[in-house]
Amino acid sequence: MVNFQSQDDEDEEQNIQGDPLKELLAFADSEFEESDGDCDEREEAAISTSPQCQVEQAQQTLEYFPVVGSNWEMRYQDGLQKCYELQVKKENVKLRVEHEPDNISDCNALKFEVLSDGQWFIIGYCGVKKIPKLKRALHHHELVSMELCNLRRIWYPKISEFRFSAGINIVKRGKWDKDDPNNRYNSSIVM
Repeated sequence: MVNFQSQDDEDEEQNIQGDPLKELLAFADSEFEESDGDCDEREEAAISTSPQCQVEQAQQTLEYFPVVGSNWEMRYQDGLQKCYELQVKKENVKLRVEHEPDNISDCNALKFEVLSDGQWFIIGYCGVKKIPKLKRALHHHELVSMELCNLRRIWYPKISEFRFSAGINIVKRGKWDKDDPNNRYNSSIVM
């Protein structure tokens, strides 16, 4: 058996063995050279970062939705307490938004709920100016994710009590519409 490795290759190999970064790069180079041209994991990764996929990922936008109406009813405070307990336990806070057509105050009402112990608890509502755009996003199945944020306790001097307050970040495909300052309770919303 004849060794066809030149002296320069042997010197380079000795330099690589002393440096962990060079060893890693050399290993990656050798794996790349061994590829037989079939579609492997590296090519699949390259496909997933193609310009078309990047455009789809770039078209997701985030909007902040304050949870309204939760400061004064204890059932909403109970739901927010569940959120707090889940966060303390470092558990995932699962949220959903649901249309509430039987709501006497507003037939377009959208309620936010949290899942705790297999049961959904209401934590509050979407503000009236943001209802049309959230309702359209729900109707068109554009919501990607929801995350509870700004969960905090605020002191209310009039009732001498701390109450929870929160907001929700919602990501959707495409851009969010603008808030509708003309939306009123029980108005008709165009889908």
